[in-house]
Formats: sequence, C-alpha cells, structure tokens
Amino acid sequence: MENTRGSVLLAREIDELSDTITSAKAKIAELEAEVEEKAAEVKAIEEELEAATKIRQEETAAHAKTDKDDEDAAATIVQAIEVLEGFYKAQGALLQERRQPSNDYVAAAGAAPPPPPATWENPAYTGRDKESSGILAILTMIKEDIDKDRVKAQKAEDDAQKHYDEFSGECGTQIGDLNGAITELQGTIGEKETEVEEAVGQRSTKKGELTALIQSIKGLQPGCDYMLVNYVVRSANRKIEIDGLEKAKAILKGAAFDESDPNRELVPGDALVQK
Repeated sequence: MENTRGSVLLAREIDELSDTITSAKAKIAELEAEVEEKAAEVKAIEEELEAATKIRQEETAAHAKTDKDDEDAAATIVQAIEVLEGFYKAQGALLQERRQPSNDYVAAAGAAPPPPPATWENPAYTGRDKESSGILAILTMIKEDIDKDRVKAQKAEDDAQKHYDEFSGECGTQIGDLNGAITELQGTIGEKETEVEEAVGQRSTKKGELTALIQSIKGLQPGCDYMLVNYVVRSANRKIEIDGLEKAKAILKGAAFDESDPNRELVPGDALVQK
C-alpha cells in the first residue's frame, strides 16, 4: 500500500512536470512569435530609413548642382555687368571727347558763332544711353532673382535636412526600443528553455523512480496476491490453531471438555465454564 501510494504521488508529480513543460514550450512559441514580429518592424523601419536616406542624398546632390549652376550664372551676370559698365563708361568718355569743340568752331572776333556740331543733337546718343541703362537694369534684376532663388532653395534644403534628421532620430529611437524589447524577450525565452530543460530532467528522474517502484510492486505482487486469496482460510485456520493450543493448555492444567459442545469447558467440581 505504501508503494502504491508512492507510485500515485510520483505519477502526479510527473503529470505536473509535463504540464510545466507544455506550458513553458507554449510560452516560448508565443515569445518567439513576438520576437519575429518586432524583428520585422525593425527591418521595415530600417528599409524606410534607407529609402529616405537615399532620397535625401539625391536631393542634396541635386541642390548642390543647381546651386553651383546658379552661382556660376550669377557670377557670369556680374562679369557681364562689369564688362558692360566698363564698355559704356569708355563710350561715354569717348563721346565727351567728341563733344569738345575744335578750333574750327571758334568764332572770329566780331563774327557770328558757327553752328554746333551735328553730333550734339544726334538722337542716337541719347538712345544708346537709355539702352545701356536698360540692359544693366535687366541683368541686375536677373542677378537678384538668381540670388533670391538660391536663398529659397537653400532654405528648402535646410528644411528637408531638418525633417530628415528628425525622422532619422525617431527611427533610431524606435529601432533601439524594439531591439531592447527583443533582447528582453530573448532573455525570457532563455529562462523558459532552462525551465523546460530542468523539468525534463526532473521528470526523467521521477520516471526512473516510478519505474523502480513499479518493479518493486510487481516483485511483491505474488506474495500480496497469495495473502489476499488465502487470507480468509488462513485466518480461520489460525483461529482453530489458537483454540487448539488453548485447549491443550487447559488440559495440561487438568481441565475436561464436553465433546458435544467444544466451547464448554468442565473444570474440577463439575463447574461449567463458558469459554
């Protein structure tokens, strides 16, 4: 009976260990799925960041090229303005020289002054001055427009870089948090795997103990079966044996028995004693 109870307790402990193993393995599977999910999120964020980085690099390269082209154009316009201004200044000095009166136009004493040179009243000179002023004004406006465009483009580039930096920082924070969570989950998975390993070892030990106990029970079973089958007969025989010994003891002491009633004893003096 002690062995049977011990085997029941061992079987119960083995079942509990099996439940622990099943539960731990299910938890491991759940944690591994969560790790895969977070790893997929990390990969998606990294791909998104990589795409954004590529776009940002292309935008930066395009801005650098456009800004260099605008810078070169502005420099060319400045050079053109300087050349034209020098040219028109030279033309103006030449005109001034041409406008100086020669000795041919000096009036003799008492004579009427000669008419002025035709170039003083030639409308072409006035028109050329206006034309030069207009060209320089147009070039100056083009230069100013280019400068304004460069400022706007630089501001757009700075804003784009700022947004990219913010996005990159947010991605880095998210990736760091996810990787931290993955590390924590992997630690928990390791603990559960250790729990499974220990439970498997304990269950194996318990199974060995149960097997030995069952073998012991099987070794005791023939004797136990014999006792169970022959208990009633052996008990009755033992009672008869004890009764016979008691009678023999009484006879040795001088007692006599009525054969018609084996349970009644005749003692000296014919006193009937009920056994």
